Amino acid sequence: MVDYAYYTANYGGFLIPGDKFAYYEGKAAAYVDAVTFGRVDKTNIPTEVKDAVCDAAECCFRAFESKAVSEGISSEKVGDYQVSYTAGYSSAAEGASAIMALAVKYRLGNSGLMYRGDDDGYE
Repeated sequence: MVDYAYYTANYGGFLIPGDKFAYYEGKAAAYVDAVTFGRVDKTNIPTEVKDAVCDAAECCFRAFESKAVSEGISSEKVGDYQVSYTAGYSSAAEGASAIMALAVKYRLGNSGLMYRGDDDGYE
């Protein structure tokens, strides 16, 4: 749905390195496609959808590339070493899914693309 040129130039992204972008964009695009029920016209992708994919890709990147997120670390202290673990997410994938949901809802919540119902027959 989005290429690296769009991510860096139009979206203004800088977090995901070029060599990892296709991987995270693929995960994000699949997620956006799922939550929009395949309604996005792939020949004319709206800007808000492209930006939602970029947001989701960054969320996914952070979740999988961050040691703190993937290991459930909520805080760490160096002097007299101390680590606190969160009881939140059981895996990086679960954390990625949760934060991608928030990011995509922010971008597409009012677009109608995430509507689960079927308006056929209603006027």
